Amino acid sequence: MQSLMVSVVRLSTAATLFGLEQIETAVEVTLGRRDFSTAVDDLSTTIDSMSASLAEKTADEKRRTLDSITRATKRVVNSSADAMAVMDPKRVVEATNDVLRKSTDAVSNFIGKSSDKGESPRLAVDVLKS
Repeated sequence: MQSLMVSVVRLSTAATLFGLEQIETAVEVTLGRRDFSTAVDDLSTTIDSMSASLAEKTADEKRRTLDSITRATKRVVNSSADAMAVMDPKRVVEATNDVLRKSTDAVSNFIGKSSDKGESPRLAVDVLKS
């Protein structure tokens, strides 16, 4: 039981120190003292190492689930990255403007139709009485 307590405190301390180190890295990247892609690669390597260590201690059937989720995630991320690479920012902005314009026109038409009825607004009390 004592060794478990020590292990839990060690894990908690390691996670805290790792988090602080990542904050320092973020500041270094922001200040231009460290390359962003290198920092991301280092973090990915560390996370992969932690995942591998946990996976080693996991039952085979759960490890197969982990492998399946990892493959699916890779496919989604790669597809998203490919889609983003193909997108032309100018076309994205134009499409967004087109959607906004159509939405605005639809709302304007709806408001225009409801105000064209020629009726003056009535009080809710009068509507409820009738």
